[in-house]
Amino acid sequence: MNDDRHDQNQALPDQNLPDPDRRIDAAIHARFYDFVLDLNSGPCSAGLPVPRYSRSLDAVIDLVQDRLPGWVWRVCNCSLTDDAWLMPDSAHPEFGEGFLARWPDDRIWLDKGPGLDASFKPTPHAAMTLLAVFLEVLDALETNRDPDPNVPAARAFFAEAIEARPLPYREGA
Repeated sequence: MNDDRHDQNQALPDQNLPDPDRRIDAAIHARFYDFVLDLNSGPCSAGLPVPRYSRSLDAVIDLVQDRLPGWVWRVCNCSLTDDAWLMPDSAHPEFGEGFLARWPDDRIWLDKGPGLDASFKPTPHAAMTLLAVFLEVLDALETNRDPDPNVPAARAFFAEAIEARPLPYREGA
């Protein structure tokens, strides 16, 4: 049986995310935390290098926990795709009751919002996968819509970050 989802050589256009990029890191930090200065050594804020959100799963997890407290996440990597989901934790001791009051049917949270489950090729870009899901979920919450597994808000953010910022530093910095 030929199943395109398992064909490593053929990725659907909406399954691709950009490669990790320091310009994305700078844009993420500027949006959620503080002003970013582009130096030859890389993007900095308050005299320190900006975290590598597009490369570091730890940095993205810290961002999720800071901006969506009480939400749970999962990231899965295999040879075919990177998968991530993000949704409110109905069992969270501080926020669970509020989540259930706002979204009473937690059985559909990943299918109909507010959460999202999405997969992307090629691997391994686990940090970019969780970052894309986070940006899409956050935009959906802010604009009162269901999150889209094609993550249009994240794609627009990534494209704008890459287009808007010059790359004055070494990519490996």
